[in-house]
Amino acid sequence: SLTVSATGASADGTLGVSKVHMSRRVMPLYEDASYYLPDLWDLWAKIDGQLVGYVEFDDSGGAYVEYSNGWKADGDYVVTGHTVNGNFRGLGGFSLAFTPDGTLASGSIGTSKFD
Repeated sequence: SLTVSATGASADGTLGVSKVHMSRRVMPLYEDASYYLPDLWDLWAKIDGQLVGYVEFDDSGGAYVEYSNGWKADGDYVVTGHTVNGNFRGLGGFSLAFTPDGTLASGSIGTSKFD
């Protein structure tokens, strides 16, 4: 059996007769997506979990998407909290909601859904 006493980001206890110590990494939480957004982000299809392309955001409101089939589009975006909304020319609108630590996002581009 496992018995632990936790405080904050760590816990001490026993697992059977062995002593254990557990801790978690404390990730920074950002005020909004502008802190971590400018970068290259993989697009994983929600329907089957396949990598289908990437999207890139610059720090001045520009966006670019490229799919593995070679389809490409430029666009623009605005940040509202941890949500990014915008438009890719020829694809339509997009919306991505990020976690406050900036490590994950989920959303859609046109009618396609991504993680």
